[in-house]
Amino acid sequence: MKGYDFTIAFVASKGTYEYFEKTLKNNIEVICDNTNESFDLVMFLDGLEVIDYAKYIGLAKECGIGEVRLRNRLVNCASGDGANNPHMHLVSEETKYLITIEADIAVFKTQECDILREIREIFETNQNLCVATRIDDYDCWQEKMYFLEHNIGKGIRSVNRVSSHFLAYHTKRCCQYVNSIGGWPLSGMYDTGTEWHNYEDRVGKTFRYPDGPGIGYIDSIPFKVYHCDEKIAECSPFYKRDI
Repeated sequence: MKGYDFTIAFVASKGTYEYFEKTLKNNIEVICDNTNESFDLVMFLDGLEVIDYAKYIGLAKECGIGEVRLRNRLVNCASGDGANNPHMHLVSEETKYLITIEADIAVFKTQECDILREIREIFETNQNLCVATRIDDYDCWQEKMYFLEHNIGKGIRSVNRVSSHFLAYHTKRCCQYVNSIGGWPLSGMYDTGTEWHNYEDRVGKTFRYPDGPGIGYIDSIPFKVYHCDEKIAECSPFYKRDI
C-alpha cells in the first residue's frame, strides 16, 4: 500500500524540453505548495530511443521529482499521435488519484487554495465521477468543447470532451468502468493529419454523458490552465509550436 493519495505525472516526449524548462517548476509550486494532501511527483518521458533524457533527469532532480519513467516507443506503443502512448501507460489503480499534465501547459492560481484537496473533495462528493479536465483556452479548438445540460453533481459541470493536456482521474472508478466496456487496446487510435481519434477522443467517447457517466469540468476551484501555444490560424487544428 502506497502512502500517498495523489500521483501527479508530468508528461514529456521528444522536443518538449524547452517547454518543461519554463513550466515544470511553476506547475509543481502552484499545484503542490500549501497542500495537506499526500502526493508523489512523476516525470514520464516517452521515446527513450530518441530522447536526450539526461537533461530531463537533471531538471527532475532540480524540481524534486520522485520518479522518472522512461518509455521505449518500440515496444507496446499506442497507435496514433505520439501523445497517446504515455497516457495509455499511465492510468492504473496504483494510485487513488492521478493528475496528468503535459509539458506545454501552465497552471496558475487566481486566489489561494489547496488545489489537490479540492479535487479530492470533488471526487468524494460526486460518486460517479471518473475523470475531470480543466483547460481555459478551449475556445480556440476546432472541435468545440461545450457544457451539457446534464449536471454531474455538486461543484462540477459536465462537458462533451476533454483535452489530454490536463486530466484528473479517480483511478479505481476509471479502470473499473473502462474494463466494464471491454478495456482500451493500444491500437485503434489514429492521426492522419485530416482525421483524428486520439487519446482525448477515446476518453471523450467513453465517459461523456449520456453514453458514459459524464466528464467533469473543474471550474469551481480558483485556478486556470493554459496551453502554451497558439493556433496557426483561427479554427485550425494545428498549433504554431513557437517556443
